[in-house]
Amino acid sequence: MQKILLIDDERIFHFLSTKIFEVSGVPCEIHSAYDGKEALTLINDGLLPDYIFVDLEMPTMTGFQFIETFKKLNISAAKIVVLSSHVTPDERARAMALGADVYMGKPLAENDVLSLMGS
Repeated sequence: MQKILLIDDERIFHFLSTKIFEVSGVPCEIHSAYDGKEALTLINDGLLPDYIFVDLEMPTMTGFQFIETFKKLNISAAKIVVLSSHVTPDERARAMALGADVYMGKPLAENDVLSLMGS
């Protein structure tokens, strides 16, 4: 079973994404964080996710700041998937330069989950 960490300040994103994972049939254990600092706390407390789905625009710690800090930890080979409402070439290039593996627009869809994690 794969471990998923969802990082977004919008609770509806967590609810809808959880439903998408359920519908996809991909076996996974989902953990939620509502900003980058909370996500880092979960990771520092022992959570080692296989996939991290992160929004870019959040209070306290942005997705960009999270990616940069997470990559410096060198504690996990988690695949970082950026989900953003604003799919722009500049944001995409910045996220990828910081270490994101995938950049896609919101909302997360079943086909996205299957193409990333499905068999």
